[in-house]
Amino acid sequence: MPTPHHAATARREPRPQSAPCDEAVRPPEAVRVRAVEFIRRMRGASQPQLLRCADGATYVVKFQNNPQHAR
Repeated sequence: MPTPHHAATARREPRPQSAPCDEAVRPPEAVRVRAVEFIRRMRGASQPQLLRCADGATYVVKFQNNPQHAR
């Protein structure tokens, strides 16, 4: 009489533990810079603006109270 065939059991690797909140990667905090020069309006429906700031860099910014169209 032949011996019964036993299927091999697959073993799962243990899941890695997730890091606690205090060790998790956090996004950088926002830094305030003063705009010193308006350069130009950028193309696009969200009406972005290109500004030169006091730190010497240029930034594309979008303002919060910027109505685009009626919803």
